[in-house]
Amino acid sequence: MITFTILGEIVPYTRVGRERWTDRAKRYLGSRDAVRGQLAAQLPAGHRDSEAFASGEWAVSLSVCRCKKRGDLDNILKAVLDAANDVVFRDDAQVRALSAQVMDSHAAPRQDTAVLTVTAMAVE
Repeated sequence: MITFTILGEIVPYTRVGRERWTDRAKRYLGSRDAVRGQLAAQLPAGHRDSEAFASGEWAVSLSVCRCKKRGDLDNILKAVLDAANDVVFRDDAQVRALSAQVMDSHAAPRQDTAVLTVTAMAVE
């Protein structure tokens, strides 16, 4: 099991057009890259060389505590899974179980925080 802490706002997933990027799409892509950087910095040494990274199946749990109610939980989850591609697992198609929750908080500290837990599933 690997647990990651993601600090700061996670911009919910939005479709990115091929011809013209909207301001919303640009914010999403910037957020995705920032989350990807945080995940990579917390990754255990040697993880990307493991068989589980390349072809294993994963169970994913995401808990988000946010200061402002922004975006649906499913789009926040998609954004985090996109950021985890090629960092935590080769592709999010390897995810076989999902659990997610969002809590809105107006208490200090005033920073969005998410906890992502990934667990390699046993192969039968």
